[in-house]
Amino acid sequence: MDEIKDRLPGQVSPEWVKLTAEDVARLSGKREEMILVLRGWHGYGRLRADREINNWLYNHGPAHTGRT
Repeated sequence: MDEIKDRLPGQVSPEWVKLTAEDVARLSGKREEMILVLRGWHGYGRLRADREINNWLYNHGPAHTGRT
């Protein structure tokens, strides 16, 4: 999912404090990988991890960042 890859690194959610620069570098931008990382580091369930990613994508979308 390029929408995640295009916004990493640099715009990682401040709520994901346990996500390291190395974690971000390893991610290929795929939603499933991001879900696994959030589940592993933060102990989120699958639904919560998915919701967190959706919120992050919304908050870092073109309307919020000035990007088109």
